Amino acid sequence: MKKFLTILALAATVCLAGCNDDTDDLWDEVNDLKSRVTALETQVVALNENIEALSQLMRNGATITDVKQTDGTYTLTLSNGEVITLHQGSTATAVIPVIGIDAEGYWTVDYKDGKGFVRIEVDGKPVKAAAADGVTPKFRIDADSCWEISYDGGKSWEPVLDTAGNRVSAVGTGAVTDKFFTDVKVEGDKLHIELLTGESVDVPIVPNFYCRIVAPAGVQNFSSKETKRFEVEIKGVENVLISTPSGWSAQLTDIVSDKATLIVTAPETTRALADNSKDVAILATAGCYACIAKIQVEIEGGAVTTPPVVESVEAVADKTTSASLTFAVTVSEDTDAWMYLVQESSAPAPEASAVATIGKNGAGDTVTETGLNASTDYTIYVIAIKNPNTYSEVKSAAARTADPVDEDDYYTFGVEIGGVRYDKDSAGAQLLEVPADATEDVLLPVLEGGVVFVDDRSANFAAGTSTSQGVTKDLIVIGRRADRKTEIKVAKYWALRNPNGKLIFKNVKIDFTSVGNYAFNAAPASAVNGMGSFVFEDCEITFAKVFVTMYNANVEAGIGNIVFRNCKIRYTGEDTSVNFITLQKIGAGLDKFRSLVFENNVFYTEKTATTTFSLFFQDNKSTAGSLEKLDIVCRNNTFVNILPTGSAGGLFCVEKFGSFEFSKNIVWSSLDSKYPSILRVLNDYNANGPWPSLVMDRNDNVAWGTAGWKLYQTGTNAFYPDGGSNQTITKATEDPLAVCDFTNGRFAAAPAYADFGSTLE
Repeated sequence: MKKFLTILALAATVCLAGCNDDTDDLWDEVNDLKSRVTALETQVVALNENIEALSQLMRNGATITDVKQTDGTYTLTLSNGEVITLHQGSTATAVIPVIGIDAEGYWTVDYKDGKGFVRIEVDGKPVKAAAADGVTPKFRIDADSCWEISYDGGKSWEPVLDTAGNRVSAVGTGAVTDKFFTDVKVEGDKLHIELLTGESVDVPIVPNFYCRIVAPAGVQNFSSKETKRFEVEIKGVENVLISTPSGWSAQLTDIVSDKATLIVTAPETTRALADNSKDVAILATAGCYACIAKIQVEIEGGAVTTPPVVESVEAVADKTTSASLTFAVTVSEDTDAWMYLVQESSAPAPEASAVATIGKNGAGDTVTETGLNASTDYTIYVIAIKNPNTYSEVKSAAARTADPVDEDDYYTFGVEIGGVRYDKDSAGAQLLEVPADATEDVLLPVLEGGVVFVDDRSANFAAGTSTSQGVTKDLIVIGRRADRKTEIKVAKYWALRNPNGKLIFKNVKIDFTSVGNYAFNAAPASAVNGMGSFVFEDCEITFAKVFVTMYNANVEAGIGNIVFRNCKIRYTGEDTSVNFITLQKIGAGLDKFRSLVFENNVFYTEKTATTTFSLFFQDNKSTAGSLEKLDIVCRNNTFVNILPTGSAGGLFCVEKFGSFEFSKNIVWSSLDSKYPSILRVLNDYNANGPWPSLVMDRNDNVAWGTAGWKLYQTGTNAFYPDGGSNQTITKATEDPLAVCDFTNGRFAAAPAYADFGSTLE
């Protein structure tokens, strides 16, 4: 485009003929006057539209997306959505001022008085044309047929003066062509405009580059702090820059299918604003192309919607981790919803409109943000929403994520057992270390109790006990590292002497083969002993005799809850009859047994001479107490060469029970001559029923390698539901174990039996 742009402004004049006696001549003059007045009005409109059109092209730098031409009028659709027109006129009699724009972007005028082009001035100052804040003058002809000019869109007018200070008449005597342009035509991808002065303008035509705000005509009215959304048609744009009046905020959402949303929020009406501008504008650019789309906004008078309030935002300290932060949020009762945005504190704080656009929806009165970096400061920004258009001010709170934690380190990261989390901050927690250079075993503090995390780094020594122990206080023994089992040495039995307490082992490897006749008892008989909860989880256990006996306990002793979960349990003894847990001689204490759980364990032995093996054995009836409150669950275990055979045998032997479940287990043996049983019941429920709940289906377990597994023991003094005498677990047609490694204790189900047995390998 040339640096100097001129606009030839042409207007017709009104000539009044003098009076004479010839009435025909008089009426000819009147009719001619009417026609010229009409032409003059049309040409003034054309003059102003041409000035406006070329001003738009100069000021905004907008490209053209569409051109239409009809009878000398060119209708141009700009990339910002505005439609402007260029006119070419006819021949008339007029005084012809020439309007232009000089190299510095100021409006100029030549009144053909020999002075050439001079700048148009307002209050002694030149008027900008080619600038974002430029003024587009408008012209009109007053009652005296003289030109007037307006610099405020037609609100006020003042006379046009020539260089001598005289008013410029619109009346002329010569016939002059009022064409504004020599030529206007489309040449390829541009609109070529040639002016009468010889200057030319080339404007790009880019049909796939535009940014248009779809809004009702006129000024958009807002209430105090109100937010409104406007559709934006946008295509081919690479970058956008949004400007607003002081105190206002605006945000453009992501572009989807050539559309986006402009979100505009008004300030409070009580706020003193720094300027009186009304434009919310989007400057859209792509390479060398640019356009500005804008709307005008203002805060209307009358009722003001009271925005909701975010009353408080606070970090919840005890929920902080190295990767997450939790915040408590309180909003006013008139809030319909709330949104939040969490970002690193070093990032710029967002406006409310940004939180509404890219934030997340809150729910309830807390929110947890995950996936964060450790040891990093974060800030949450929260807004309350009363309706889709009314937001609160942003309220924020800062917090710092915890230092990085090794999740395999149970001591620092923590571990959950039975719904309770234990770590270094637990009551009574201590770290018991066996250093790599240890010269002897380290005593496990059984008598003191507490939560003991054992860290064994020695190849030759371990933590443990060399003498018998009385467990009188809660004791939780946890191997520190999740990625390996910690060895615990036990040379003598432990006595369970905490009837309402707990003894828990987690992630340890214990060899009980040297303890004597049993690993645990509830001695002495002179005191009512036992344990409230007795738990082994994620352990490796080796034993050779009875594991738990109540033989030498008080008749009122009992164990409330017994749990073996995710354990590998290996029997290495030589006895022909083995009871893992035996309840010999107790009476009233039977009432204290409430739950017995075997879940996802592997029980195995390389020995094939064992004639009977029971997990849980009640060898005598009692009138003082019973196990009728005991719920037994045996689910997803793998039993390898664990064979409860013989006329008194059974994997579980009880007089009475509360409920019994045996499901999804694999019972495997390398001996095919045995005929083991699952459940032996000493009470005749058929005669003194009803039977308690039984979940044990022959098709819901898998058997391999024996003559057949009976669901119920049918020997002397054993009872079973009517019709249950011949029920056996369906034998598998192929080996259900894909891995059977006695040396390393690895037993894995074949793919076809993935739902059965233990998942441990």
